[in-house]
Amino acid sequence: PELSPQMAEIPRSTFQFDFDLERKILAEAEKDGQNWSSMVVENEPTSRTPETSSL
Repeated sequence: PELSPQMAEIPRSTFQFDFDLERKILAEAEKDGQNWSSMVVENEPTSRTPETSSL
């Protein structure tokens, strides 16, 4: 099936994925091990509250 004209005009170059940054993040995660997962929990305390789970 052909794409509609609207679909064909979506600019695909607007999404710039920083692969180098992702590699650094993954490298840090591997180095830190458990420290990485605990840091994520500390940075997202609201995700553990009953209020957000009801949404």
